[in-house]
Amino acid sequence: MFPVVFERLNSKALKLSGTSDTSMPDFYDFKWLNDLVDWGKSSLVVLNKHWKQCFLSLLNILQVSCHVNSARIIMDIETLISCDIVSIDEVKDQVLRLSISLSRKSSFTSEMKAVSGC
Repeated sequence: MFPVVFERLNSKALKLSGTSDTSMPDFYDFKWLNDLVDWGKSSLVVLNKHWKQCFLSLLNILQVSCHVNSARIIMDIETLISCDIVSIDEVKDQVLRLSISLSRKSSFTSEMKAVSGC
């Protein structure tokens, strides 16, 4: 499942870096992040370990293209995930904040592109 998430994210990011604006609404729909957080509830040690690695890698990818507020939230999430015992409820709260922050930035970016004609 995790490789599929990264493949989809990378393909959307590549499309986004081009001139195609059709991928932006899909790319910036972060509802799927909550589903990904739920994978951290697993009691299987190996799945939980891979979930942490995947989620931290995903956060690194997101951090490259985000603004300061989102970067702070990402650091908070990384701190939560780095703990031996992860509070999924706290991670969900932070992921919700991150989704809102990223969506606001993407909405602003879309509006600026529309105004500038790019």
